[in-house]
Amino acid sequence: MSMQNRSRIVLILVVILVVLNVGVLSFFMFQPHHPPHPRPDKVLKDKLNLTEDQWVNYQALIQSHRLQMKAFQQQSKQLHDEFFNQFGETQEQEQKADSLASEIGQLQTQIERQTYQHFSELRRLLSDEQKKIFDQEIGKIMGRMMSGPPHPPKRPKHP
Repeated sequence: MSMQNRSRIVLILVVILVVLNVGVLSFFMFQPHHPPHPRPDKVLKDKLNLTEDQWVNYQALIQSHRLQMKAFQQQSKQLHDEFFNQFGETQEQEQKADSLASEIGQLQTQIERQTYQHFSELRRLLSDEQKKIFDQEIGKIMGRMMSGPPHPPKRPKHP
């Protein structure tokens, strides 16, 4: 193969790679961007029209709740790690896995109870009028929190 043919092949490959790179970059640059869900504390502050004192007290509740949740998350990670290290053929490993699964379930119950308690404590800070709004909105807010970040829209299929 002559030097001129090699140069031509290299040039064609470089052009193909440049076109592919431009295509990939364009694909990512022109994807619609979805804003993240607003923070639940900010949503509640706005929806409930919290006073400054209520907001300060709620922030203290949040800090305490986050510390408790962090401890639960660490414990959950440890239990899950141990749980998924139980693969094997022995009866003892199966029993240990069952025991760990039960512990994970109990921990999840504690997490749910703590979350409920957190919002009960917030509700105690509210006026009667704010409680009515809270009772209407908390399900929606928790639904958004539990659903995670929004998913991008599905692309239409072309025939």
